[in-house]
Amino acid sequence: MAALLTAGSVASFAQTAKLSFEVASIRESKAAGPSSMNFPLNIGPQYPTQGGLLTARNVPLLQLLVFAYAKNMYQIQGMRAQLPEWARDMRFDVLARAEGNPTKDQMRVMMRGLLEERFGVRMHMESRRVPVCQLVLAKPETLGPRLRAFSDTEAACSNEAPAWGQEPAAPVASIEGGFPAYCGAVVMMPAEAAGQTRVGGRRLTMEDIATAVGGVGNIVDWPVLDRTGLTGTFDMMLEFVMDSPDPARTGLDMPLGPSLAAALKQQLGLKMQPGTAAVEVVVLNHIQKPSDN
Repeated sequence: MAALLTAGSVASFAQTAKLSFEVASIRESKAAGPSSMNFPLNIGPQYPTQGGLLTARNVPLLQLLVFAYAKNMYQIQGMRAQLPEWARDMRFDVLARAEGNPTKDQMRVMMRGLLEERFGVRMHMESRRVPVCQLVLAKPETLGPRLRAFSDTEAACSNEAPAWGQEPAAPVASIEGGFPAYCGAVVMMPAEAAGQTRVGGRRLTMEDIATAVGGVGNIVDWPVLDRTGLTGTFDMMLEFVMDSPDPARTGLDMPLGPSLAAALKQQLGLKMQPGTAAVEVVVLNHIQKPSDN
């Protein structure tokens, strides 16, 4: 179904207060191996204070754009599709420092300025009516066993945020019931069984949970929107199989675990229904190769 642009729906990323790094260097990376960074360059809130320092090694340009502009997986997929071929392949080393102790959102604004200066990036937001997945309760007024109202008397929230996107080297600290100690974001957790993926979080809004469901494993192609009608914050854990294994390859007659849809219903008491809604998309107007500095 074609996306429809709604009237009066264009917005820019211009900032009323200009924030910028004091010093910044961005160069094409010649390194092999994985990326590294001193804090997660993602859409989540995880941000151990770094005193205004940002260091990233061998990072794809898309990740820098995601950090600066995206709010959910649907926007990330849209940006990826708009990038020229060179921008999908090139990786960069970034070293930048800002004054004081800026927040993660302030660092995002400064990254936008750096990308605008060095890559000529120009982006704007548009509201488009597109197919969506609506996250609703599977049964009225009934939560699943792994979705519960958050209580600040249950356990203190940890300030140490595990990074999203990789299996932790050590088990994520947890509280009674197995929920992660960290609050305010969905984090990766060690799975109960091999071949499964487990995520969890505490003090989450249903909008947070919908965004996380839309982002795990690139399984859902459409934006996932909260339509549960639930207010307040919640603790949740979800374990599922990214893809059902091929029986001919594995020798197994049954999948290793529940699909995302089955896990949502069994564990959280939620399900996804198709619909249409106006959502924000990121539109790339211009980007060019940078010169080393």
